[in-house]
Amino acid sequence: MKKEYAFYITNHGFGHASRNARIIQGILEKEPDSVIHIKTDSPRCKFLRKNLKKYEGRILYYSDVSEVGFLLMGEKLEVDVQRMKSLIEEDLKRWHEYIAHEEKFLAERQISVVISDIIPWVLIAADKKKIPSVLLCNFTWFEMYSDFLPQDLCQPYLEAYQKAKKVFIYEFGAEVLDGFFKNAERVSFVSRRTKEGHINEIRERYVHPIVFVSVGKSIEMTEKFDASNFSGTVLATAGVELTGKNVVHLSPDLIATQDYIAASDYVITKSGWATLGEVFLNRKRAAVIARGENSEDRAVIHAITKDQTAIPITFEELNNIPIIIQRLDKLEIGRLKKYHDDAEIIINYIVNKVSENYEEKN
Repeated sequence: MKKEYAFYITNHGFGHASRNARIIQGILEKEPDSVIHIKTDSPRCKFLRKNLKKYEGRILYYSDVSEVGFLLMGEKLEVDVQRMKSLIEEDLKRWHEYIAHEEKFLAERQISVVISDIIPWVLIAADKKKIPSVLLCNFTWFEMYSDFLPQDLCQPYLEAYQKAKKVFIYEFGAEVLDGFFKNAERVSFVSRRTKEGHINEIRERYVHPIVFVSVGKSIEMTEKFDASNFSGTVLATAGVELTGKNVVHLSPDLIATQDYIAASDYVITKSGWATLGEVFLNRKRAAVIARGENSEDRAVIHAITKDQTAIPITFEELNNIPIIIQRLDKLEIGRLKKYHDDAEIIINYIVNKVSENYEEKN
C-alpha cells in the first residue's frame, strides 16, 4: 500500500522549511513508493521545490497554510505586540474552519502520519481523525506568545500542541518545553546534505579566510557596515548590508547555503535554528547576532554562551570583522562535537509509526 505523509510547515522564516527538507528527503529515500504532501505558503513551497527538485512527482505542494508568526516593527526590530494580538485574535476565530478543512483533506488522501513544524491546529484535526501525529519543534507559539499576550490567547496553542502523539524537541529547545509533553524526546540538529564538489569549488574561488555572513530572509538591515578592514573574503547573503571590495553579495535566489557554510572558515549569522544547525554540524566557528526579542533567541544565546560553542555579537560589531575573527579563533572547535545530526532518528520514527499504524488497521 502506498503511504502518504502530510507535512505542515510554518511560514515563520525559511529555517523550518530548510530543516524539514532533510526529513522529507529521508522518508522518500527509505520508501520509494511513498508520497509527501507539503502544506505551507507560496514562498516556502517555492523554496522547497528547489531543494527537493530531485523528487518532483512524489511531492505535492499546497500553498494554503500560513500563520501570524512573530511580528516585528521599526529599525530596532521591536515586537509589534498590538498588531500581533489583533491578528492572533482573528486567526483563533477561524481555527474551526482550518480544522474542518484539514479533517476532510486527511481523510480524502488517506494520510498515514501528520508531521507539524510548528502549526498547532492541524494536530487537533489529526487527533479527530485518529491519525498519528508528530510535532517537531525547538519552540512553540505558546511560550513565544506568553511573553507578550494574554493567557487566554496562548492557551489554545498549548492545548493543540498537546494533541501530538509524539514530540521531538530539537537542540536549544527551552527547558519549559519538557513540562508541556509526556511523549517528548530530545534530539540534536538536522541539516541539509552538502555536496563536496561544490564546496571545493567555492573554496578554490575565493581568497581565504572566508567568512559567510547571513541574517536570513526575514530581516532587513537598515544600516550599512564597512568590511574592507578584513583581509579575506566576505560572502554575504541577500539582505546583508556590508560594503568593501572584499565583499561578495550572493544571489537572492541562492538555495544551497549549506555548501557555502561548509566552504567557509568562519560564519556570522543571526540566531536562526536551521542555519546554526548547518554551522555546527559542519564544525564551523560562529558569531551569532544576538537580538533577544523572543524566547527562542534568548534560549539560543544562553546555550551557546553557557557551552562556549559560539560567541554572541551585536550588529554594530560588523564594522570590525577582524576583532570578531580574533574572538572566534579562541573558541575550542572540539566543543562542537556535542552536536550531532539526528535526522535518522526522526525519519525512522515516522516511517516505523506508519508501518505500525497500518498493521493495526489491517
